[in-house]
Amino acid sequence: MQTSYFSRHLRLPRSVRFGLVVAFLAALCTVAIIWYQVQNEYRASTGDLDRRALTLIYRNMVNAKVALSLPDDKVAAAMGDRVDGHARLLGFALFRLDGRLLAASTAVAELEPILVPIVVGLRVDRPESNQVVNTDTGTTHVLASIVTDDDGKPEGAMLVLHDAVYLEDRLTRGMLRGLMLVLIVFGVLFVLISGMAWALFERPMHALAEW
Repeated sequence: MQTSYFSRHLRLPRSVRFGLVVAFLAALCTVAIIWYQVQNEYRASTGDLDRRALTLIYRNMVNAKVALSLPDDKVAAAMGDRVDGHARLLGFALFRLDGRLLAASTAVAELEPILVPIVVGLRVDRPESNQVVNTDTGTTHVLASIVTDDDGKPEGAMLVLHDAVYLEDRLTRGMLRGLMLVLIVFGVLFVLISGMAWALFERPMHALAEW
């Protein structure tokens, strides 16, 4: 009897339960919409980096072909300071397809262990690879492309690296803003729906029962 008494009195009013259900469903829909929007913006940002990197690849392809046609020990001298970067552009790198690093900027050379598997994974039927890699020092966008000679024979690979930490920061900020919006939507709808349900249905029912 005591258990039944407490369960009856601890049970949430119908208006509150109805408000919780509606607010929860609305919050789920909001989460789905925000997640789609954030991911879409992230893909658009990475796509922009892909286009920038491809442009840099094409601009430097002739120099890379000339350098890779030389013996390994002369490639770095042939490229000179063309491998250096600026601002978010970390720089360039030239590899043989077996993973040997021939020329790179200082910032890119530090990432050699991460870049070697990307280079080795390039094939004639898949001559380009673009990805975002996470390291202990940050997030980096890497675009790798096979460099061929005039006869179409692969000579090596050229890589372009951009600092992509800002992408992760933008993604984090978007998710935090989304979380705040979800909490606001949940709270407002809960109060509004519960209040309306109580005022329009539950209170008149109680008043009728007492009358």
